[in-house]
Amino acid sequence: MPSPLRLAACLLAASIAAYATASEMIVVPGTADPWLAGLPDGAKASGGDTAPDQSPILTMTVTAGDCLIFRVEGWVSHTGAPSGPGPDGGATFSHQNGAENGLSDISAPIDALLGVFLDEAAPDSRAAPEAMSFNLPADQDFARLDPMLQQVFLVGDGLNAAGNRQLFIVPEGATRLYLGTMDGYGWYNNTGTFRVEPELASDHPACPGRRLLRRP
Repeated sequence: MPSPLRLAACLLAASIAAYATASEMIVVPGTADPWLAGLPDGAKASGGDTAPDQSPILTMTVTAGDCLIFRVEGWVSHTGAPSGPGPDGGATFSHQNGAENGLSDISAPIDALLGVFLDEAAPDSRAAPEAMSFNLPADQDFARLDPMLQQVFLVGDGLNAAGNRQLFIVPEGATRLYLGTMDGYGWYNNTGTFRVEPELASDHPACPGRRLLRRP
């Protein structure tokens, strides 16, 4: 007989699948630097990266309280190799410049898929929030993540260790979601792509948002 905790996890996973609302497939190149999110052409970051060439991908408009899940496939490589470790990434790394352009630092697996929520303001107009840490497997094995505005976070493959979809809650004030990849510096020579399908778990009890995603 399954334990109450395991049974609850299985019911949560099933309900997420039942409530998910499909969106479009989005291509995120390995060159997508999260620390250029929301910045104009000519902005610089991460030791040589420039907008728009290394800008992350603006995926959709969002509303505070929306609950997102992600389906992810593909790979990227920070070394320019012909293959990479997949969306959960490899060894843990940090951004060489730390917090930059109003966007937080992060400790996360290299070559992993990352996200950051923004409002309509330029992120470099205010101080960056604290860094999130995904150094340990337990840090990556969350059921639900509530990142702050301008706080870079791990998306990975969108699954926890049990293979269940992870929930990502849109913070107060957020209107935009950007996706990029994890590197330490110089995204300009990265290779590979992720194919990402974000979905809204529209009526899930844990998610206050009940609306469809809109592309910008």
